[in-house]
Amino acid sequence: MEVAQVNLHHASAASAVIVKRFISDNLSILLIQEPWVFRGEVRGLNTSNSKVIWDLSSERPRSCVVVRADIDFFCISEFLTQDLVAVQVKDKEVSDFVMASAYFPGETATAPPPSILSLVEYCRANNLPLTLGCDANAHHTEWGSTDCNVRDDPERSSADNADAPFFRGTAGNGVVMTAILIFFFLKMLQNVY
Repeated sequence: MEVAQVNLHHASAASAVIVKRFISDNLSILLIQEPWVFRGEVRGLNTSNSKVIWDLSSERPRSCVVVRADIDFFCISEFLTQDLVAVQVKDKEVSDFVMASAYFPGETATAPPPSILSLVEYCRANNLPLTLGCDANAHHTEWGSTDCNVRDDPERSSADNADAPFFRGTAGNGVVMTAILIFFFLKMLQNVY
């Protein structure tokens, strides 16, 4: 099963590129953060051979999952929010597993958010392997940053707001962030399993 994870930064062009890859590479699942949203709907990811899952009650979903039509799955509604979408895949060759897309908002007090910890516990309790694709927001004090990256803050000046609503770090920050997350989740899994 081929899976891709990407933050689209709300861009229609990026959506078109990932859909082209989804089709040409015959990908099974896309774990997407910050999809292109217009009038409360995730746009640009539909194909005739896929299903796009996001929280329909959210005006600005920050996470979604795209699943190829021939894959047997169901959305775990307990983990369907603006920032988290989890699906359980029913695999004929191996046991079921969970795929989730998550966005860790910078304005929350803790990272990872409590919903992620609940998802990990759910998977542990049901003996389900979990694959989590996420934008973990490297600008958070939980990861060792000196501040949190607050989105859409009206108090920020227009000069400070030039890159809003996104934090754009260097490639090095992303590598460090990935290493921290891998370490964090390995430690969490050691304590859980």
